[in-house]
Amino acid sequence: SYHDYVRAKQRLIGVDPLPQPLRERAASARVVVLNPFDAEVASWVDLAVGRVIANRPLEDLPALEVPGHHNRQNAACAAAAAEAVGVQRECIVSALAGFRGLRHRLELVDCCAGRRCYDDSKSTSPGATIAALGAIEGPVWLLAGGHSKGTDFGELASAVVARARGAATFGAASRMLQARIRSRSPSFDVMACDDMTRAFDWCWRRSRPGESILLSPACASYDQFLDYRERGKAFGALVERRRRSTT
Repeated sequence: SYHDYVRAKQRLIGVDPLPQPLRERAASARVVVLNPFDAEVASWVDLAVGRVIANRPLEDLPALEVPGHHNRQNAACAAAAAEAVGVQRECIVSALAGFRGLRHRLELVDCCAGRRCYDDSKSTSPGATIAALGAIEGPVWLLAGGHSKGTDFGELASAVVARARGAATFGAASRMLQARIRSRSPSFDVMACDDMTRAFDWCWRRSRPGESILLSPACASYDQFLDYRERGKAFGALVERRRRSTT
């Protein structure tokens, strides 16, 4: 559950339970960085064992290769942690500016026929997909679906209607996602597809140059794929197929 997830994360910063002598030793040696832009995380300050430090101001960061405000927050926390262990400021700025992100996390696969295609297969929860929708500039067409983890799609549906130009759902959760989106806006352009190939083709036909196609499933992959990596590679193959057909 979400409560269990929070408790697991809190243990990382609280090293609880520990005997008092070990807690005192940990408090003198540990540094904890809490993101002040996340209300939940910011409320953990009294639980932290160690020296709590603020992250770097967002305006101090260089331009990043990875998109999205949430990634700037991540970079600010990483910069603060690096400074705490003695890394020089120049090295931090250089590393952040050159960081291209991880595979399948808002990864720009290709710009094909004027369309920017993003692989965010690692986003297996509604919250991650909401963040991805907020990170992409300009009109976006969303591919979402897979095996639902039992989470509610209401907030995601609202974000899709507010942010995306259209959406194609696929996999086991396809009909459920489509219904939730249409409950927010009956006229919204959303299509339920059996698989990701049909979902991608649907988005491609409706998209135009200057727009983006985003795979950000909000679901687990194992209804149709071995894992999120295989799903991301399959998306990349679909983009490559289109690139070849348009050149």
